[in-house]
Amino acid sequence: MKLKKIVLLATLISCASLSFAFEGFGKNEGGNNYPEYHVTNLNDGGVGSLRDALSQSGRHVVFDVDGKIKLNSPIILRNLSDITIDGTFNKSKHQNLVIDGNGIYLSNSHNIIMQNIRINNAPKYGILISDYSYNVIVDHVTVLNSSQNDVEFGKNIDINNSSHDITVSYSLIAYDSNDSDVLDTKFKGLLVTDNNMVPVTNVALHHNVFFQNYQRSPEISSPGNFVMVNNLIYDFRSYGSRLRNGATGNIIGNYYLTRLSNKQKDALIITSDASKFYVQDNYGVNSSSIPVGNVSSTIIQPMPSIKTSPSSTLKDDLPMQVCALPHDNAEKQIISKIQS
Repeated sequence: MKLKKIVLLATLISCASLSFAFEGFGKNEGGNNYPEYHVTNLNDGGVGSLRDALSQSGRHVVFDVDGKIKLNSPIILRNLSDITIDGTFNKSKHQNLVIDGNGIYLSNSHNIIMQNIRINNAPKYGILISDYSYNVIVDHVTVLNSSQNDVEFGKNIDINNSSHDITVSYSLIAYDSNDSDVLDTKFKGLLVTDNNMVPVTNVALHHNVFFQNYQRSPEISSPGNFVMVNNLIYDFRSYGSRLRNGATGNIIGNYYLTRLSNKQKDALIITSDASKFYVQDNYGVNSSSIPVGNVSSTIIQPMPSIKTSPSSTLKDDLPMQVCALPHDNAEKQIISKIQS
């Protein structure tokens, strides 16, 4: 049944538009009910470019072009709303499309959907969600090899500065590097932090694959509410996930595995300055290492409805469902490494 489901999904994507069902916080329509803006070239600016498409509110952005969109600077959505970046539309025309060289930043923007796209090799952030942004969905997105020029502060995804009601789902957050590169450069996955502003809160991370991030898969450092459900955190090198600074929420059905046996004990770290978390069915986690004072016996509310599978199934089943679909060669190689 699972194989049939995957084949059907791939067929739909290759032939027509596909609408994924969203679960989590911040569900919204984005720009789905607004006029389509067709990206018709790979240029960094000008009519028909992705940068021009994302310069105004109220747009359903679709792609009629395949290849690499090379950005010389980040695309910044500042004070905008009601936008969908739709990589599912007419997928047969752009199966290998990738945004390369810089990322997409949101500042004080809301009702934003990013779906079925790839962002590679950003110098600092692949995706930045900041400055009171809210109702943001990042779904079936590949964010690969960010922080090329800023290893200390960069990461694949950063959510900060009073943003709220955000979901990242069915996405690949990864560094495709050899072992020595990961250890030397200390690339980071996903950080949620408040930078001493109004706390970031209501963030759901579900059904994502974190691959070869040195650490922060994710790190939650904001006194708000967070949900992690059915994520696969694979081949972390310093630690897997760390929860601190008053954070609270639910950690359910995640799978942690590293090839460094001495680091498996650091799969999930909940520090004493965190608040309470409900922790259940997390493969590879030593639950006895979690401070008793941080453990809740009941689910923390609010908790959105998210379909959940046993953590033991994730390594085999989840990788084929994440990323921009259908997978490109880089994604296929990462999936092969996980499932080998």
